[in-house]
Amino acid sequence: MTAWLHLFPGGAGRWNGFFAALRAFLEREGAGRTTFVSLTMLLHAASGILSDPLYGLLALLIGHADPVEIPAAARRMLAYGHSLGADTCLGILMGYKIVPGPCPGGEADRIGS
Repeated sequence: MTAWLHLFPGGAGRWNGFFAALRAFLEREGAGRTTFVSLTMLLHAASGILSDPLYGLLALLIGHADPVEIPAAARRMLAYGHSLGADTCLGILMGYKIVPGPCPGGEADRIGS
């Protein structure tokens, strides 16, 4: 199911194309579909520029800090903006459902497993 997602040997090119197409779509269509602030955040995220709460939570989820800190980081993310934090947390969960590798909820939570 997720063989096309792997990074090597050809997966890196697929991801490169995916993110390039995503950024091109955002640049072409984004202004008419969302606010300037939202579009700027999407373009930044597509370029790897993240807000502090999002970066902090992702760093914990991929194992770059003590996992005991995950609940506090998730609460900081959930408190971000009116609904942006909750929507972003949902996006993180959606991402973990489709990408290969460790899943915080375990492999049984992954789509196709």
